[in-house]
Amino acid sequence: MTLRLPVFFCLLLMTLNAFELTAWQPTQKHFSLKEQADSLYKAQQWAEALALFHQLKNLSSSDSARASLLSKIARSYFNLSRIDDAIEAYEESLHIRSQYLPATDTLLAPTYAMLGYLYRYYKYDDRKALLNYRQQAHCIEDHPESFDAQTSFYNAYNLATTYRLIEDHEMGLNYAYKALQIAHNENNDGFRSLSYSVMANLYNALNQNEKAIAAYQAKIELTPASSKTAAELVTDYNNMATAYLDLNRTTEAEHALQQAIDLQQGKPISARSWLIYGNLRVKQNRPTAANRLYNNALNNSNSNREKAVIHAQIGRAYEDHNHLHQAISHYNLAIELETKEMLGETVSLSEVSTPNPFLFRVQSHLARSKVKLFKTSSEYHWLKEALDSYDRLLDFAGRQREQFVTEQAKLAFQGYAHNHYESALEALFLSKDSLPAEEVWNKAWAYMEDSKAQDLLESIGRAKNYAFIAVSDSILQAESDLRDKLVRLTASLQACEVSACPDSLIINRRRQLLQINEDLEQIRLLVEEQYPTYHQALAGSKAISLDDYVKQMENNQTIMYFMGQHYVYYLAIAGNRGAFGRQPIDHQFTQELNNFQNLVHHRLLFANRKSVDFRTFTNSAYALYTKLMPSGLKGSSQQLTIIPDGALNQLPFEALLTGLPSHKTINYKSLDYLIHQKEIAYAFSAAQLLSQIKAQTTTKPAKIIAFGEPASQELSSLKGSTTELQYIKESVKNSRFYTGPAATKAEWLQSVKSDHNILHLALHASADTLTPLYSSIYFSQGKNTNNRLQLYELYESGIRSQLVILSACETGRGKWQKGEGVLSLSKGFSYANNPNLIMSLWKVADRATAELFKQFYREIAAGQPVGNSLRQAKLQYLNRADELSAHPANWAGFIQLGNARQTFEPAPQQSRAYWLLALALTTIGMVVLKKARAKKDNILEPRL
Repeated sequence: MTLRLPVFFCLLLMTLNAFELTAWQPTQKHFSLKEQADSLYKAQQWAEALALFHQLKNLSSSDSARASLLSKIARSYFNLSRIDDAIEAYEESLHIRSQYLPATDTLLAPTYAMLGYLYRYYKYDDRKALLNYRQQAHCIEDHPESFDAQTSFYNAYNLATTYRLIEDHEMGLNYAYKALQIAHNENNDGFRSLSYSVMANLYNALNQNEKAIAAYQAKIELTPASSKTAAELVTDYNNMATAYLDLNRTTEAEHALQQAIDLQQGKPISARSWLIYGNLRVKQNRPTAANRLYNNALNNSNSNREKAVIHAQIGRAYEDHNHLHQAISHYNLAIELETKEMLGETVSLSEVSTPNPFLFRVQSHLARSKVKLFKTSSEYHWLKEALDSYDRLLDFAGRQREQFVTEQAKLAFQGYAHNHYESALEALFLSKDSLPAEEVWNKAWAYMEDSKAQDLLESIGRAKNYAFIAVSDSILQAESDLRDKLVRLTASLQACEVSACPDSLIINRRRQLLQINEDLEQIRLLVEEQYPTYHQALAGSKAISLDDYVKQMENNQTIMYFMGQHYVYYLAIAGNRGAFGRQPIDHQFTQELNNFQNLVHHRLLFANRKSVDFRTFTNSAYALYTKLMPSGLKGSSQQLTIIPDGALNQLPFEALLTGLPSHKTINYKSLDYLIHQKEIAYAFSAAQLLSQIKAQTTTKPAKIIAFGEPASQELSSLKGSTTELQYIKESVKNSRFYTGPAATKAEWLQSVKSDHNILHLALHASADTLTPLYSSIYFSQGKNTNNRLQLYELYESGIRSQLVILSACETGRGKWQKGEGVLSLSKGFSYANNPNLIMSLWKVADRATAELFKQFYREIAAGQPVGNSLRQAKLQYLNRADELSAHPANWAGFIQLGNARQTFEPAPQQSRAYWLLALALTTIGMVVLKKARAKKDNILEPRL
């Protein structure tokens, strides 16, 4: 393999030479042998020099000498294109030096950099490349005075480009802006040019195409047009053309592409230019011209990886035009060439252990094309091959997720994987009549569960692991503080995506993000070092199988949903029975869902007497029931757990109708709501639910901290919250209440860490669907703090309640993130490891809320489970309501997420016998006292 070595690599070799010349001075005995070896090395007689270096290493008794010689041996192997041997020698050199040098010693930095280079450009192991580049960064950070700006810049640049390869684009941007800061400090246009280039590529990958174009233009302006820079400018114009194509701005794309071609006059047109020209013709619906241009790209490509990218693009073009045999052929060639480039030979995908985003995408498209081909040909072998591919991709997705550092990267990957799982479920649905039912259920479970709340599961798993190994409070506090800063900075950067921020501000914030991520990594390493059982604990936070779930959820029916672009898939499980199916997301279904949600979410229904709305509601509620509830399981267990997806996160299933009313009179009280048949609970994912159920389900008597009726001039009065809290006082004596001026955020921050097991918030709230981390709960204005508790502050807030009740409005609303769910205030409390939540899906009237929670706390105080307590409160409300106030808008807005079996011991009650005994003793005491006084009055006084 031949690669053009970049400038920074040549500088790296010079640095290694300098270190090795000073690292070992030979004895007289070895001098002539070393002189001969060095002479051969300078003459580029690598094999002969290598043999002498090995002899010298074997003769050396000093660790320092052996390590220095191993570095020269490694470089000799590299020059002989023996890459594996070079890596082995460099790593042996590092191992020896680690015995007597700190891990961040300046002497080790060049070796880390060289290993990063070899792993990235020759082994295509981006993960190991990243680890070595980061180790070099640690050396630079610990000894900044020992490294010049050039070394620091190229380290940041290498980290930015490597993070781009593993598709952790946010982390890549952090390092790109660090590189840009160095460039500004040094006033170096060359550094600026490279920084803008990688920034543009990262923004392009994030689909922030306007920012990408601006960065490409800045890069081009810094690059003087000359024969030396022509190739560089060609790359820039090609990339800019791609960004314009992604925006469907074909005129600007063609102009940028023409600029690239003009710079190549008199030379062969690059494969990249031909490829982009082909993509342009596809956009213009000119497939014949596109095919010719793609062939030109293949004929001009110079490496297997470049050919793989071109074949993948050709495959995508064929797939889009339903030429599926050709698409499959090109996808297979792309996979073959990529694996050959990675491993030096053609191997099956099952032998590829290193996560590779490119292979993941290509194999996903390959499987999808096979599903499409089955639908047109009815040849079952295409479907079987697709399912085999999806099973491999399920494992591949898990390993890919482990590579990411930032939450944004994990969420972005989950979003992409969500599309892949939709295709997998389609293949499974089409195969279900040809496979055993249990195999269908298990596959559907694996696909659906892996698409849900992985980031939340990881967060909860981390907290449980720390508890399992008893991590010290000081470490927990340090990590909590860092994560709090992390989400604050992330939220501020998300705001910059909405409104433009100056480069200086973004550079500063991304510099802080880098430091926080490095500090979090140091804490993780510290925990691993001090707590050897850390990895043992980690094993418990993985996804759970269907069999394990059924064993732990006996006497329960569960329905898991997956909402794709074209279908809602469902898997219903009740003991050893199951049902897997799908519902088309057609115009009728969408209209029914919208009608139902609009009539429940957005109307003030006490004034609603329109018969047309009543008919629309009942028709929609019944239609959704018939389409979303599998008919074979409708009469099973009374306890039903819903694991929703997409728009179904905002659907209160208990308000669906099991039958249409026989009357036309507006009467919401008489309707056959599902809540009459089922106790319904919800969960973000099955694994998260089981982690909550494994916790203690019966705790001490309820001990409540409640906040309500905040004092604020900005917000309307919550008169109902006063009644709501009064009802709590009547039902649960062991409670603390913060109302009016006392209901401050500062008071909340202190009180939630005190002894309690239920947290009740009867406050205003707002959902920010554009920047979810800024969704807020409003307290009374304090002296030194603001009155807004925002979503990002909850993630590491240290709340440890058994039950959190969010009677504030819209605590369940937020931005839906594919693969993770709704990013809402309620999700923030789950991230804070609170096992049980009651949240609101819409703005519920104060009076109705107060009535609901009055009955709810009576049930809780009597020792009833949380799930049944909420159900009984809703049923009691329906019994007392009239035909209009019984509308679901007034009772169905509150849903329970988590362990519905959670109970609180009834508070110790003074029994009737106790009071009778006390009364009897009091009566007896009074009688005795009276007789004693009477006796005293009758005693004669002695005479004198």
